Amino acid sequence: MKFASLLLTLLCLSSSALAQKTPMPASESIASGDIVRVRSVPETEAIGIAGLVGQVSFETRPSIIRGTRGVPAAIGHTLGDRILSVFFEGRTDMDGRSTLHLVPELLELIDNAPRQACTQRGGQFEPVCMRGTFQCIMPYSDGGKPCTDSSQCEADCILYGMYRKEAPSQPVIGECRSTNYPCGCFAIVKDGQLALDVCID
Repeated sequence: MKFASLLLTLLCLSSSALAQKTPMPASESIASGDIVRVRSVPETEAIGIAGLVGQVSFETRPSIIRGTRGVPAAIGHTLGDRILSVFFEGRTDMDGRSTLHLVPELLELIDNAPRQACTQRGGQFEPVCMRGTFQCIMPYSDGGKPCTDSSQCEADCILYGMYRKEAPSQPVIGECRSTNYPCGCFAIVKDGQLALDVCID
């Protein structure tokens, strides 16, 4: 009886240790914005990308867009439904490409702290502007509320588009900015007038 109890304890400890050493499945642990390293396997070594460190820019789910031309050709084979596009700044593969499409199984997670911190604050960690640099996009509590001046908003009172060439005879009614997303074209509304055009790409 004592031997059976000891054996059961050892089995439980072994299972616990194995669970701690087993990494989370790539399909669960890696997301857009995370820093990853390409695993060193024959498939990646053969094309010269093993060990490259980059940032996941976006993911594609072939099951959703299958049958269209939007499915990128991915490196590797997977039983899952995700293809991750990874940007390698200042580094390229043998064909000179800096953004590669890989299956999650060929990647190992290095850092996801910025994404996790953003999510915990209620934001969305996503690429912004033409450069695609990741930023934590946070919503404003009064986004979309009608306004005539930024003093009425948590952030800015804006009117989307370029309007300065127009000369409105009536007071301008804008809306409170909805998020801190920095890019796009809009006009700042001040005292019911178009005060400043802003266009950031």
